[in-house]
Amino acid sequence: MHNFTVGEIEETNVPGPEVQTYNEEVLNSLSHGLGLVLCIPAVFFLISLARMKGSKWHVLSCSIYGITLMTMYFCSTLYHSVDILNLQRYRSFFKDLDHCAIYFLIAGTYTPLTLINLVYNNLSSIGSSIQTKVLDGAGDSIRTATTTVSAVVKRKTPKVVKVGWLMFILIWTMCFFGVGSKLILGANGVPDIISNSFYLLMGWTSIIGLKDLITHLPKKGLKLLVSGGVTYTSGVAFLIWETAPFNHAVWHLFVSAGTLFHYFCILECLLPSKFLKKDSECIQQTNTTTNLSTGTSNTVINKATINTHTHSVILEHFEYAEEQIRIKFFGSGKRKIFIIKYMNVLYSIFLGWWDKMPTIKKNIKKNN
Repeated sequence: MHNFTVGEIEETNVPGPEVQTYNEEVLNSLSHGLGLVLCIPAVFFLISLARMKGSKWHVLSCSIYGITLMTMYFCSTLYHSVDILNLQRYRSFFKDLDHCAIYFLIAGTYTPLTLINLVYNNLSSIGSSIQTKVLDGAGDSIRTATTTVSAVVKRKTPKVVKVGWLMFILIWTMCFFGVGSKLILGANGVPDIISNSFYLLMGWTSIIGLKDLITHLPKKGLKLLVSGGVTYTSGVAFLIWETAPFNHAVWHLFVSAGTLFHYFCILECLLPSKFLKKDSECIQQTNTTTNLSTGTSNTVINKATINTHTHSVILEHFEYAEEQIRIKFFGSGKRKIFIIKYMNVLYSIFLGWWDKMPTIKKNIKKNN
């Protein structure tokens, strides 16, 4: 499949030995090796929450994303370790794996956002509206339910669901096209400018469904999604700046920051979209008091507006996740487990400066 000699590989491989020194490659491998170690408990935390509070769609989507995330860090670490491990003969093969893993990560990142926020939530909300109507009352409820069901049967698939499936199919088609080109032509057979441009094109595919993403993603998740995309795009400048010392290590820092933004984006988008009230939703609470002397009842309706974006779903679910994971894996003891502390510290350090809302800071101090 590859007709390259070792010499040819070294001449065309970017970053190659003539660009990346041994010390630079050590730093390259360590940067993403550390990322691999740190992302393993983060992925475990995400999938655990999906299993405890989500559907099979949540578990499957988060698992695909988690696997692609760990695969990207692993393949990158492996590729940049060829000189350290004296595996130069496999340089071209490991480079193919590294580039293919990038395609899979981009598609894997889009998977939860498209399948859950755009497809699953908008299909399940129809069934929820039917149940609400049926439970409303006595005589009128039957007529209401019948009307609602007939309306749903005739209703076409929501546009947002079609957009979600379109984005999902498109991004994975692009992924397999990119992977196929690398496997057939080899990483060295595809010019870097084409590969980098295709990565960016895949990454910004969200523009196709931008309107629906703005509508169906929480504001915090949307900001994290855009921040991750901007971080990746900004880092490309260092990737193509081949003459700059340690340029690839700097690129790895941008990649790590981008993956962190997108990880928290997925965590924020999955849980609020299914388990929390919508932004500025008006919740109605009824209190009934009875006058003992007259026997009459007075009903007072209190309305409260709750803005879900004044707190973080990540911090909100820390205690719940800790309790459930501890009970499942460590018994009913009171000891703190590493993964929850790690996620809490990761959030407070990485996003503490980015999120200035006072409630977030208060919750961070409370959880620490």
